[in-house]
Amino acid sequence: MHGFARLLTWNVLETFTLKNGNTRLILGLTSNNETKALWPFAFSAKVIIEAGEKLDITLCHTNTGSETYTVSDALHSYFSISNTANIGISGLKGCYYHAGFAKEAGNRQNEDTLKIVKEENRRYINHAGDCIIADTKWARKIRIAKKGSKVTVVWNPYSETVKTMADIPETGYQDFVCVEAANALSDVTILKPGETHCLSTVLSLEK
Repeated sequence: MHGFARLLTWNVLETFTLKNGNTRLILGLTSNNETKALWPFAFSAKVIIEAGEKLDITLCHTNTGSETYTVSDALHSYFSISNTANIGISGLKGCYYHAGFAKEAGNRQNEDTLKIVKEENRRYINHAGDCIIADTKWARKIRIAKKGSKVTVVWNPYSETVKTMADIPETGYQDFVCVEAANALSDVTILKPGETHCLSTVLSLEK
């Protein structure tokens, strides 16, 4: 459901310190017989991670073959929180979203702040703005900015679905929330031979 790139070994292409003191790491993945057995197209991909006062993560992929193809991707950002009961997510008011795996974006968020009080699996369309996770107990606000994306995913399995997930304790849903930059649904990427698309998320703490 989440594609094959996350399951493969990426190569470390570069690591270095920038003049501003930030650390940059570049990882690479190139199509090969293993990837073509899963997805029959030629590509090269890079993940560029820059860590400093902000965390900037960019995924770029290039069509290195002779065929045009459609690709979907997402940067799955899992944020540690004090408890789901203590947070609110802003920046999504007025946006339409797909609830769960619904084919149509038939829901509109009218609230200023989304509270996590049940399972949430929302895919907001035509959304390119920032989101903020405000955690009252930890007195912390995380800003999630993005580039190259018009779909934002908010996910938390909550108490019932988490019971079906072997890698999360039954109370583990209280400790995290996902707010993700994605290219999916109405915002998939069509790449002609030689074209490149980049998807970025920039994470920072509000002062």
